[in-house]
Parts: sequence; structure tokens; C-alpha cells
Amino acid sequence: MSGAKKMHMFHLPLLRVDGYKPSFLFLLLKRIFDILSSGIAIILTSPVMLITAIAGDITEHSTSCGENLSRVCVFISALAGSA
Repeated sequence: MSGAKKMHMFHLPLLRVDGYKPSFLFLLLKRIFDILSSGIAIILTSPVMLITAIAGDITEHSTSCGENLSRVCVFISALAGSA
């Protein structure tokens, strides 16, 4: 590493690097790459997220009004219907 300075902190050897200044073009290209790659990742994982959301919704509806909670579910349904 050119330009690295050796130093010690609490008896541990460290290398200190100063003055890293990336160019504007590098920062711009990195920003574009970050935005495109995150967009592609969201598009590729959206079917999994959709299936998970649907499965969670089905599971919630099938278990929220069980046999022991029938009166509570009727009360909640009445409140939801009147709102």
C-alpha cells in the first residue's frame, strides 16, 4: 500500500491511509450501479414477497376465528362492520 503510514494504538499495529478522493465519474457510476442493482433485486424477490404476504393473510384469517374465540370474532366483526 503506497501512502500508508504505520502507527500503533494501544500496542496494536495499524495502517493509516489518508487522502482517498474518488472522482466524480466514479461516484456517479457507483450510484447508478447501486440503484439499478437494488431495483433488479426488488423485482427478482417480489414474487417471493407476494407469496409470503398471501400465505400470511390466509393463515391469519384461518386461525383468528377459532372455535374458542367465536364470540370475540363476532364482536370484532360487528365493530368492523359499523365503522
